[in-house]
Amino acid sequence: MDKQNTMAAQTQRLNSPSGSEGVSITPDQIHRYLDSLTSKGRVPATREQYSRVLELFYEALPADKLVTQQSIIRWRDQLLAQGYARGTINSRLSVVNNFLEFLGHRELQLKDFFRREEAVHSPDMTRAEYLRLLQVARSLGREMIYLIVKLIVLTGIRDQDIRRVRVEMVAEGYVTTTVNGKTQRRHIPRSLQQELLDYARREGLTEGVLFLGKNRKNAVHRSYVAYLLQRLCQSAQVPVEKANIRCLRKLYQATWEEIRSNMDLLLEEAYERRMEQEQCYVAWENREMSFSL
Repeated sequence: MDKQNTMAAQTQRLNSPSGSEGVSITPDQIHRYLDSLTSKGRVPATREQYSRVLELFYEALPADKLVTQQSIIRWRDQLLAQGYARGTINSRLSVVNNFLEFLGHRELQLKDFFRREEAVHSPDMTRAEYLRLLQVARSLGREMIYLIVKLIVLTGIRDQDIRRVRVEMVAEGYVTTTVNGKTQRRHIPRSLQQELLDYARREGLTEGVLFLGKNRKNAVHRSYVAYLLQRLCQSAQVPVEKANIRCLRKLYQATWEEIRSNMDLLLEEAYERRMEQEQCYVAWENREMSFSL
């Protein structure tokens, strides 16, 4: 009975409107948890992976570093907005759950993972919505997010590649993106290249990282890009579920597929015209023309 009452009390506290129940974590606790993985025989790569996940989670927490189910849900939604795949988010939530179990706070573990069938679906951004984002960003004077949105849709780079865009790359007319562990160069259309160089000139940048964060020292963090994109979508009245880099990249891919489809159609039409021209000379029914040749 006492155990049931305790569980009921925990549930009531977790569901309370104040959301004040939880546990504050420290870097020392994280280090002790990581050390426990080593003692359990986990390979160094696993320890490094868990360390990166918990570091990101720790940075995403409020100043008091209080962990509640609501704070975990907020982090999960932030990762989704930043364009992470649902499978990746699920694996990170598992790391946090394991850490909470180590601390003896299983009641805070999040069980609301993304279902597998949801992972294959994400909304499509239309060309009209994309153009509206650019128009609103321009009208509001938000040049950096204007350029980032345009760069993603025109080159297909990933969110982690935004912080690697350098003035030197733009001057040469390309950006790099990582696909399946391999680095690829993507051409920047000339019109966008000029806009990016004009932006660099106005920002006083002649070399190095193009998109800087608030401190003007380090590259912009993708969480800040996600925040700017969410605000822009709200201002442009674009559905909030489309306020992520994944949807922008899908538009890039859809555009190329449409162009390739149109190119195939043009090639078929050109081939058909060529065959019709030859048919004027070699058609079976046109035997007189054949002898005259």
